[in-house]
Formats: sequence, C-alpha cells, structure tokens
Amino acid sequence: MEIHSPPPPDTIVEEREEHTVSPNDGHITIRKAHFLKPTATSSNKKVSELLQSCLSPKPFIYDLKDLSEKVLFKGWKCPTQKWETWVHNMHDKYQALWEQVGIYKAILSSRYHIKQHKALVLGIVEKWCLETNTFIFLWGEATITLEDIMVCRGFSILGESILSPLKTKQLVEVERKLIKGRKEAARGICMFASPKDWMDYFMGTRHELEHEAFLSLWLSNLVFVTSTSIHYVGKHVFPITIHLARGNRVTLAPAEKFLGSRPMPNSISYGEPRIARWHRLKFYGDEEQHILIDSHTHLNEDIHSFARCLRVSELVGLENIEQYLPQRVSMQFGMDQDLPACFARCNGNPDIAWRNYSRPIQDS
Repeated sequence: MEIHSPPPPDTIVEEREEHTVSPNDGHITIRKAHFLKPTATSSNKKVSELLQSCLSPKPFIYDLKDLSEKVLFKGWKCPTQKWETWVHNMHDKYQALWEQVGIYKAILSSRYHIKQHKALVLGIVEKWCLETNTFIFLWGEATITLEDIMVCRGFSILGESILSPLKTKQLVEVERKLIKGRKEAARGICMFASPKDWMDYFMGTRHELEHEAFLSLWLSNLVFVTSTSIHYVGKHVFPITIHLARGNRVTLAPAEKFLGSRPMPNSISYGEPRIARWHRLKFYGDEEQHILIDSHTHLNEDIHSFARCLRVSELVGLENIEQYLPQRVSMQFGMDQDLPACFARCNGNPDIAWRNYSRPIQDS
C-alpha cells in the first residue's frame, strides 16, 4: 500500500489512500480518497459526535397538515407589482454596480414568486440538529451550504462583514437622512414607514437617496427580515445599504439562509438568475482537478468563493454567529466522507469569528 505523509496545514482537502465503502452496495475498496478537513482519522482532534436526540427516528411533529395551517412564514413574501417595477426602473442605471458588489442576481431573484409548501418545509425542519447545523437523516447528514446560497439565491460570500461600521462623517450623514426619511414617509398614526409608504416616498422621485432607499427595502423586506421589518422598513440594514451603494461588497450569503425543495424547474433565458427556475412552480460529477494555492497565487472570484464553501468557519449574522461545518457533508461537494472532527467555537465574539472566516485561503 502506498503511504502518504500527513497533508500540510494549509490545505482544505486531505488526500490519502483509504478503505472506502460504497454508499450503493456497501462494497469496500482501497483507493485514493479526498476528505474535507478537519477529520478525526488523521488528526488528534475529538470526533464530533451527535446527540442521541438528533438520532431519534421518531418524528416530533405528528400532524404536519394541522401544524402547517397554524405556522406562518412571515418572511416568505411574494413580490408586488410595484416592487417589480422599481427593480425594472433601477436596473439599467445600477446593473454594473450591482454586479460589482455581487448582488445583481439576488436583486433579480426578488421579482419571482416561490410558492410555499408548509408541510414539506416542516417535515424537513424536524430533521434539523441545532448542535451541528445539519439535517440528520437515517442515511446520513445534509445541510444548506454556502454554495447553495451563492448559486440558488445569488448572494455573495466574499467582501466585508455585514457588521462593518460607517467610518466617515459623510456616510453617517447618509444614514441620518435615511432614518429621517423613515419617519417622514410614514402615514397616519404610524411612527415609521411601511414598505408601501417607503416606495411611495422614494420611488421615481429622483431623490438623492433613491438607490439607497431601494436597497434598504430589498434588504429589510426580503433578505434580513425581522419581526418589525415585516411591517416597517428596518433601520438595521441602513449601514449595509450605504456600503453596497458605494460599491463596497458585503458578505450577504453567510447571514442569509433557507431554501425550499426542488420540483421540476422552469427553463430560463440567458441572463436570468437561477431562482427563476422555481418561479410560480406548483410545486458534481466533474472531472477531478488539482489547484495549487499559495501566497503567490491570484485567485479568481469563482475559485476563491468555492474554497470558502469548503472551509469550516463561523458565519457572522446581524445578531448571531453560527458554525459552518462542511466537513460533515463532504459528499455534497462530490468528495468522500470521513469522521468529522470537532471545530472550536470563537466564544460568540463576532470579530474573532469574522477574522477566521475572512482569513486568506492559503491559511486554511
């Protein structure tokens, strides 16, 4: 048997000759295998074990039909005709900027209506394990990866943190104007503008902050939805909006999650986002390639993004930090599955978590 020395510490994928079991017929062979790090087999780290509660075959939701009639997905919204018009009106002027900051396809995706299948969503959710951020099925684990969010939703996994502050007086002044507009656009006894009020106040008015207002509504109403932003435009997105409007890319994908299931998709025209394949629906066998990455390698965006999808990290949201453990679901990336090793948490510190997520790929 050929013996391989331990892989260097700057690799994301570990290659070694190993006994592998076919998932189809259980046949065992010895071959060169590829695993996402960290693995417990080739390291001194403890095996990341599942809690017994996650392995129970008994469902904890016994009447999905009854429950689906009571549960509301308030953040799962259908686009209005007025919103679609606003996207159309802003498109030609800002397409290049949206592409630059990695939100172009995500904005186009906001025009589509994805039908809800509540019982199906709840049936999948009952398999979710909070400790691992994966779905635990009898045949193994699966999860929503950064690649899923990037490809299906069109969000960027590169750029600055969504918690990046506004560092100049000019940017702080823009935020102040948006906060002021949030009050001025409100109607009746409401203190803050509803999405409709916001569009009536800014849309098509050639206001100096119309683009910022457009992005704010998109982020508040369709991306970072909170209990209050369902009814009002949330000021929590204003700093992100201001960065994006000035051409500064922000990592939206790690902070935004959830996908539906996949029926037979629509065909799409050239230039349409991938999510158009699910508009109003009723319901990696690539060749192996080795890419050497070192401090002198200039990564293009696709390779850099894919490397982020494969690397364990912690994802920084507006109010939370979640572990991202792709080594638990290596087969989703077309690789082999080993025993996953534990990955130490950053103790809830967003700065440390962000530095770990955004560190150079060669330091993986």
